Amino acid sequence: MKRTTKNYTAIFIGGIILIGSFITIYACSFYEDDSYVGFFAPQVCRTGKYTPFFRVTDLMFLDDIKENNVHDFDTINIHSWYNYFNKAIKWDDLYSTVYHYSTEEIDTMIFRLKIKTYPASRKITDNAVLYYRDSKLISDFLFYLGYAKRCEPYATASYPDKACRDSVWAIEWTRIEPITGKKQIEYLLEGGQKQIKNTKSQFIKERYMFQVCRLLFQSGRLKECCEYFENNIEKFTVGQSIKYRFMSYAAGAYFKVQNYAKANYLFSKVFDNCAELRRESVIGFHPQEEADFNEALNLAQNAHEKAVMWFLLGYYDSFRGLQEMFKLEPKSELLDVLLTRYLDILEESLNSERWQTYPESDRTIFSNVKDFNKFFGLSIEPSELIFVKEVAIKNNTNKPYLWDIAAGYLSIIKGNFRDADSFLKSAAKKANKDELVTKQVRILHYKILHGWMSIRKDWKIK
Repeated sequence: MKRTTKNYTAIFIGGIILIGSFITIYACSFYEDDSYVGFFAPQVCRTGKYTPFFRVTDLMFLDDIKENNVHDFDTINIHSWYNYFNKAIKWDDLYSTVYHYSTEEIDTMIFRLKIKTYPASRKITDNAVLYYRDSKLISDFLFYLGYAKRCEPYATASYPDKACRDSVWAIEWTRIEPITGKKQIEYLLEGGQKQIKNTKSQFIKERYMFQVCRLLFQSGRLKECCEYFENNIEKFTVGQSIKYRFMSYAAGAYFKVQNYAKANYLFSKVFDNCAELRRESVIGFHPQEEADFNEALNLAQNAHEKAVMWFLLGYYDSFRGLQEMFKLEPKSELLDVLLTRYLDILEESLNSERWQTYPESDRTIFSNVKDFNKFFGLSIEPSELIFVKEVAIKNNTNKPYLWDIAAGYLSIIKGNFRDADSFLKSAAKKANKDELVTKQVRILHYKILHGWMSIRKDWKIK
């Protein structure tokens, strides 16, 4: 079964069904005929930029399946060039030049820039790029753009537009892999190195270095790619986005040559600093052994970098990640996200095949707290409950109410209703009239905790 957490309103609060002493909330999913037993909505974490990393059963990320990443940097690239030209060139003209003009049209623009009478179409002569006050800057820009367009067939996959519009399945069949051509790649690498020396613009130098690194990676020259990264990473002083795109190829190269520690460290830095590459970094970050993960930790420059690596490891061991992150950076927003993943994984275990196949005559009736705890409480190790409760009591995280909710929920599952009541009341006070948080607390506190106790009169808070 799949669980979607796209919208908290997808949880049908009115659809709470009491069956003996068990409560089921049916939630919408990616498929209309699926349902999931769950009471916790990770959206109460109130994070925007990290929402895609909420837990979703059988999927890596929360939001829709990503067809391809060809256009991930379109807006960022144009914004960077727009600022490079001091916002003096129209955005639309820049966008058309970068993404819609052919290599031949770029060449024509270069000739037109040098020779005002050079024949060109109206499309080119009306382009504001040609009339920028500093012709040298425009010349460097156009030379780089022509170079980048010549690199594209060797460095990126392409997708026919119609396939992109049809379906994600069509994408897999129509994807055109980067072409291989040793002589042409060598020619491009030499040309890139030459232009790096010739251009005076640091902004453009960095883009040439990115293209060279990408060509080395895509052509399988992995050790050269790693060496090129080490020799040039400190030269990136202007562009943040291009720096971490450069780093991501190096991370991939290090992984392919089995230097997992360096690869994982670089992937963690990309994740932390480049929003557009966070998904790819999560997928790329994959320690093979405890030893290479520890080695990656040793490469970290500070506690924050270590905390990010523990978050990424939390994809494989969420509770361990929580413990270590809390020691390093208790107010990290990522710590809250990892807590939601831990709770959702726990709910998946409660919705396990063991429960689904349990005789209905037995699973709908629990005569007392002990029987309830015997079935569900086994899903939580005592150390896990102790840790979450201790963090909640310390009240020093980014969102203390979230930890109160977690401690209350775990206490319910363990059958510790007195503690659950206390933590949920605390969460309600800290909600600061946040409607979403208030509803989440209300579901757990009144619908679950008091619902169970109203059915079993002997389940009382003492």
